[in-house]
Amino acid sequence: MRSWPWHIIDRICPKAWLALSMAFVLTAGCDSAGSESPDEMQRLMLDIRARFPSVRVVSTGDLEVRLNRSKKDRPWLFDVRAPEEYAVSHLLGATRVDKVEDAVKQIREGHPARAVVVYCSVGYRSADFAARLQSRGITNIFNLEGSIFQWANEGRPVFRGTAPVQVVHPYDPEWGRLLRRELWSFEATK
Repeated sequence: MRSWPWHIIDRICPKAWLALSMAFVLTAGCDSAGSESPDEMQRLMLDIRARFPSVRVVSTGDLEVRLNRSKKDRPWLFDVRAPEEYAVSHLLGATRVDKVEDAVKQIREGHPARAVVVYCSVGYRSADFAARLQSRGITNIFNLEGSIFQWANEGRPVFRGTAPVQVVHPYDPEWGRLLRRELWSFEATK
């Protein structure tokens, strides 16, 4: 039986003990051979919604539709993962951001009414980032539910720069369980 990567969760979401305890109980029955079931990702997405109830979500399918709109109607895409994760692959047109202040500045200098979609590996870091954007007055913000792992697991395209690739940074072996193994970046596991 595998357990959640508590040391990582503690750093990312230090106040999420109740929600994480529930997630652990729900996932305690998952076997350790290979990738986890889609149900684990679904439970995680529900846990993230519970942890960040004010943050609206957008599904991968809805985002794909929005990205096919005219340039002025497309949402801003902010990737809040680490530089090495973004370097492996990202959604086409996404800008990597570290600081909420940088994102706020870009939004206010661009089209403030335009929707903003943030993502990370599975949605925890991006939901936290979205909540912090909301606290700074950005209201048209969405968290990509399941984030880049869900996007890639569904066969949607990821890019290195503008070149399509077939890999995603797995974050680490524990969180990587939520990403189809054939999508793991070999460079990221060294």
